[in-house]
Amino acid sequence: MAAIVNLVAFAWGHVEVFRGTNNNLEGLFVQMFIAGFGVVNCIPIYEAIIFRSDGGKIPRKTCVVATFLAFLLYLAAHVTLRNSATKNGITSGRYVRVVKETDLKSVGLRPRRK
Repeated sequence: MAAIVNLVAFAWGHVEVFRGTNNNLEGLFVQMFIAGFGVVNCIPIYEAIIFRSDGGKIPRKTCVVATFLAFLLYLAAHVTLRNSATKNGITSGRYVRVVKETDLKSVGLRPRRK
């Protein structure tokens, strides 16, 4: 499962770099380096999943279960981090909607003054 998590994290890091949505590239490259180190160390596992055809091949059921568990781990982290970002008032993320002053007035609320 760790091999799948590392591979997905490394691939998602590449997606973030090419999309240019992350302003903190230094931190992203550090995370990608750590995930890349994990990917390189898991190369024998990837070979056992994909290329081997002898008795050392990892069974398909094991690969499917590990992929499903890795997906559940990512889903739990996504929900947890999204909820903590909204509770802590972080508005720079893509999950928090910025409320305009006109939106507040339309529902009868007054905006806070600074």
